[in-house]
Amino acid sequence: MNSTRDTLAGATAPCPPGVAGLRGTCVYAVGGGNRRAGFIQLSTVEAYSPATNMWVTLPSMPTARNSLAGAAAPCPNAVVGRNETCVYAYGGFPGGGAPDDLHRTVEAYVPTPNVWATLPLMPTARSGLAGAAAPCPKAARQICVYAFGGVRTSDALRTVEAYSPTANVWATLPSMPTARFNLAGVAAPCPDSLHRTCVYAIGGSNGGALPLDTVEAFDIED
Repeated sequence: MNSTRDTLAGATAPCPPGVAGLRGTCVYAVGGGNRRAGFIQLSTVEAYSPATNMWVTLPSMPTARNSLAGAAAPCPNAVVGRNETCVYAYGGFPGGGAPDDLHRTVEAYVPTPNVWATLPLMPTARSGLAGAAAPCPKAARQICVYAFGGVRTSDALRTVEAYSPTANVWATLPSMPTARFNLAGVAAPCPDSLHRTCVYAIGGSNGGALPLDTVEAFDIED
């Protein structure tokens, strides 16, 4: 990467066309914090192109933040007006004293015009959450962006929410059994039926001295 940072988000999506040094599928690095500069929150966005083996700096996110979630999913047609894949950045910590709305911020990078779009706020303000893209509940042909877990003030959360690009709205889903933050998330086949997709919540912390080894799966079609 061209910048030094941690607590950033990542996603894989098509490279923005016409940007020198980028071609095909890109790995996106979004936001984060810079401890060398007093741990300031960053709006930095960079993309790596395996086809060219180059990193390129892209337009910054509107909201600087660390400990956010990222995912690649279809763009909201009502906002973007075209069918392509967006990189979503949502939640996170925008700095001390920031209002709750900034902790709920959802923004999407649109590769074709190489710009950012602002989307409806998440229902729950939080940072240290996990994200994934997977089929929507009760609408398996559509893809949703999932947000689960995280922390608000000092409270670990069990909260699970999903954003539908098709409807451009957020919905609250059944909570995780275990409240936690700084966890990982991924979508994969369910353990009891490889024909269904689950969203997995892996590890994390509940604020105790030791990290968790907990793994839970949300069955989207159950």
